Amino acid sequence: MASRTLYDILNMKRKYSILKSVSICNTGTEEGYPIIEVEPYDDTFLNAISTVEKYDNTIDRIIDKLRDCYGDTPFWLSVSTDNYGHTEMLVTKDKVF
Repeated sequence: MASRTLYDILNMKRKYSILKSVSICNTGTEEGYPIIEVEPYDDTFLNAISTVEKYDNTIDRIIDKLRDCYGDTPFWLSVSTDNYGHTEMLVTKDKVF
């Protein structure tokens, strides 16, 4: 089974959404955390991260939406963009490492 986007999982109908760039993978880390990958899907996401401040706000919005979905379950977030490089973080209910 291929990975699905958070947009599809939440059955969203909005034409333009940053959540189309969020993929839920079918694999996990060695520790068992689910892996979520964020890579630009379209111009909507690229426009949302056009400055450092917008990038930070967009990633925070994605983390908040994922926390709503995962509840208390920690997850591994992998963000890859051309402008800001590759970042990986462990996200728990209360903290981002």
